[in-house]
Amino acid sequence: MMKNGDYGYNLVFCEEKLIPVIKKIADKHMDSTFEIEKKGHGNFVTSADKAMEQDLIEQLHDLVPKAGFIVEESGEDSKSELNWVIDPIDGTTNFIYGLPYAVLVALMTPETGRTLLGVVYSPKTEKLYYACQGQGSFAIENGIKKRLSVAMSLS
Repeated sequence: MMKNGDYGYNLVFCEEKLIPVIKKIADKHMDSTFEIEKKGHGNFVTSADKAMEQDLIEQLHDLVPKAGFIVEESGEDSKSELNWVIDPIDGTTNFIYGLPYAVLVALMTPETGRTLLGVVYSPKTEKLYYACQGQGSFAIENGIKKRLSVAMSLS
């Protein structure tokens, strides 16, 4: 059974390669002009969603050429041993109105159903959350990196 380290997709990969790609693409599209399409009742997609998704697909393919994609907007589904799962604009209605939204990217292994790493980036607030399997989860806000922890209380 492969572990996160076997792939090499660890905190260093996340911090030095993946996060800069996501931030660059998200920031590029943050204030772009866009067209709005209706997918269903109260469900919208913008040309920025589609453009950002395509940019992410291209750049993430360069980072991990063997990975497939599971994406929301284009419906591209090219599953492989590793898969990028992308929601380019989570909160499209917020995006349309200039409110905070998030860019979601994860790398998963279908044979185990495990997420190796995940990133949530809010371009409007510049908040970033990320985690790597077995290596912890972190938040970056105002340029300060903090390790996140969960405490349970039994009442």
